[in-house]
Amino acid sequence: MINKKVAMEKIIVKALSSENALSLVNLRNAFRRIKFAKEEKNIAFNLLAEAHMACFNLDAENAIYAIQYFQKAKNYNALIELFRLVKLYKNIPAVKMLMKIGEKEDVSDLIFSEYDMWEVSILAKRKIKLLQPNIDNLFREYCKKNGIKILRKIQSGVNEIRRSSFVYLVFDSDGIVKIFKEMIDYKQSRLGKFFNNEDEIYEELSDRGYAHGYYGKVDIGQGIIFLKTAYKFGQPLSEKITKGDCVSFDEASAQILKIAEKIKEMHEACILYHDLKPEHCICGEDEIELIDFGVSRITDGNKADVYLASPRYGSPEEGRCLRASYASDVFQLGMIFYELLTGEHPFMVNPNIQETDNRESEILKYFWPIVSLSFEEKKLNANSDKRIMLIARMLAKNPKERPTIYEIIQTLKTDSSLTKSKPSTRKIVCEKKINSLLFPARMGIPHRGHIEYISRLINIGYHVAISIQRSYTLTDRDPIPKWLVAKMVAQSLFDKGFTLNHFSIFLTPFYRTADEMKMHFAMMPGMSDVIGIASSNPGIRKIFPESDVFNQKTVFGKEGEGYEDLSWGEILRSSVKHSDYQIFLKYAASGVLKILSFSELQNAYAKPVVEFVKGVVRVCLVENKRELARTRIFRYLNPVECLIIQLRQTGNQADVLDHYSRDTVVLLNNKKYFFIYQYIEICGDDEIIFYECKPVDN
Repeated sequence: MINKKVAMEKIIVKALSSENALSLVNLRNAFRRIKFAKEEKNIAFNLLAEAHMACFNLDAENAIYAIQYFQKAKNYNALIELFRLVKLYKNIPAVKMLMKIGEKEDVSDLIFSEYDMWEVSILAKRKIKLLQPNIDNLFREYCKKNGIKILRKIQSGVNEIRRSSFVYLVFDSDGIVKIFKEMIDYKQSRLGKFFNNEDEIYEELSDRGYAHGYYGKVDIGQGIIFLKTAYKFGQPLSEKITKGDCVSFDEASAQILKIAEKIKEMHEACILYHDLKPEHCICGEDEIELIDFGVSRITDGNKADVYLASPRYGSPEEGRCLRASYASDVFQLGMIFYELLTGEHPFMVNPNIQETDNRESEILKYFWPIVSLSFEEKKLNANSDKRIMLIARMLAKNPKERPTIYEIIQTLKTDSSLTKSKPSTRKIVCEKKINSLLFPARMGIPHRGHIEYISRLINIGYHVAISIQRSYTLTDRDPIPKWLVAKMVAQSLFDKGFTLNHFSIFLTPFYRTADEMKMHFAMMPGMSDVIGIASSNPGIRKIFPESDVFNQKTVFGKEGEGYEDLSWGEILRSSVKHSDYQIFLKYAASGVLKILSFSELQNAYAKPVVEFVKGVVRVCLVENKRELARTRIFRYLNPVECLIIQLRQTGNQADVLDHYSRDTVVLLNNKKYFFIYQYIEICGDDEIIFYECKPVDN
């Protein structure tokens, strides 16, 4: 006799023979074409009923099909649970159908003596239809009146059986970036007795000191309420889940421990999170923040009525009865644990099912197997590590067999919990075209504040054009040549998972007047794509009077609190001069030591001062004391880019392979060379930058 998994595979394979995406219609058609043995039909009937139950919230008719298949399987326990649901969701045809089964089969739990009054009440309420306002237009009008700029619409709302909110990223009137999210008001719906509004969750967490960054509610008109919260900066955990490029077991354990600590806080506040998925786990340097409490529930730990939020991460009990408990959060956490280690979904039955935006297909691909099948422990590489078996227990079908969140924390609190997480390549899409922020900064030695500032600007969706100011000066504030500073900045951003799709760097010379500086930027290639300036320099308005300014407060500030700009430059300079290596490590950007050692940084302070170049800045390339190229520095280009142009003009084939390695890698006449910065020489009013050309050893 076949088991449920084999039966499911047979139905899916037959369904996929007609089209690549799954649907309830092609599942029903596939079932009719398969000849199951008599003793196997009950398994198939239950599977089809569970498929329709998994899609319960999509269409009221799915409950009718589920009833039919459960009845054929004589699964009366499932019918009784379904009876509770269809009454809760006021599905009159389904209630009538189940009452008839109750009378025919003499099932007392399917009798509803108050049916007549219940139906009259429902029909009376259905006659009252409220006209839904255009929430997007209403919100835009509210922002216009209140000096709020919408930076991006993150999500469009859905007002159907499955509800979702409008969500916006805004530049608020106090100059701080925030999230404005429509609050779905369950109190005005049939589910008001069972579901909590999101503001209740935030207020409960705030009372216990857990909800950092909740700024309250705003009424935008016509009774529409929006929640106002801080934007959570960091990398979504989903970017770390990649098949074939998985995180280490210790790192995965450390991440799961951090999430478990957050879930514990919620459970202690009597809150069921219920929407735990990698996209909602935002990884910072030291902790993980959870976002989006739209489907969370206040509960005493017993089962709470819910609806399916995320098909890929739903728990089995949600599909069977649309109820969940603290153990459901544990199940979702186990799913994430498994995915971090393998890059795969733990209940995947057939990888050939096409990925689509269709919710029904998504439910049938991911959630149906979760509801119907048990986790196979053989998928885990069994060893003596107790954390491996913890995953199998977290994914138990029976909620009572899962460990508590406290047990998970206790098991994972080992030395590995101190493992530092390494950022994965960021998947943020930052279009340059009409979506760039100009970031002008002097940057003597790049510090962590510079890099975090730039990172946060990229996080909110902008390409950052970094202009390194005073590029050909060497002073106490600018001890490092700026073309090396550019490498340090780039390496620091690479360490955070960003790529050259997210930022660009160019050098800007020292101009004595604001008008000269203004002219320089006006002529800069790509300036037409710049829609704002990122700077906390109060004089920036003189150069860009019409531009939006994203200062430090914009991305670091908190509503209602004062903010002082981060400025660690003097601390860094002092640490280098006084050989305080520990202080240096605390404040320096991560890429600094990839370009110059600490002793090389100290030696930079012994070099001659170059405050302002009156004449021309040139660059010279030498190989074995023989001059290969000499040219002037062109506006907006770095020294190596200028050398490449000169080499090409003299008949050479030349391309830069890696601008931002310690020594620039160049392909010159089909051979790889390092272009290594040597020193600066002042000749009268001119400055000459010398590079040495050395072959790359294979």
